Amino acid sequence: MGFKASNILPSKAYDDAKRIAVQVQSFASNRATSWAGGADASQILSAADNLKSFRDRLNDVKSTPGIAAYARDQEDDQAYDVAAEFSALLAAVDAAITQIVNDMPKDGSGYILVYQINADGSLAPRSFGAGGLSSVIAALNAIVAAVE
Repeated sequence: MGFKASNILPSKAYDDAKRIAVQVQSFASNRATSWAGGADASQILSAADNLKSFRDRLNDVKSTPGIAAYARDQEDDQAYDVAAEFSALLAAVDAAITQIVNDMPKDGSGYILVYQINADGSLAPRSFGAGGLSSVIAALNAIVAAVE
């Protein structure tokens, strides 16, 4: 038998999950607030990439064996359904990503139309006003609400 180094203990996984949840909540709150005045395509695409990273990290820890029982004990709440809360948070993150994907203008082949090339060869990202981002902002606020 080898040294057990590839498994994640429930205590570590739950701490990681809580840390990631707070990070994604803060990230979503910051974006929702700053985008109330609009944003450009590079900011929005970067946010989608960050949200995907948060989602992937949460998915990595959610299936840790024993995390549900550990979470109930740590929160002193035997009715706490950490799996349901994980699912709700992941659904909120997925909804925000989907909203960004759906709101990006695309050509007939699905390529996004978000940069303009200037005469000097530089790129200028497309700007989106607050009204055009209202559905994305609502999805970001749902992430904020999904974390206590």
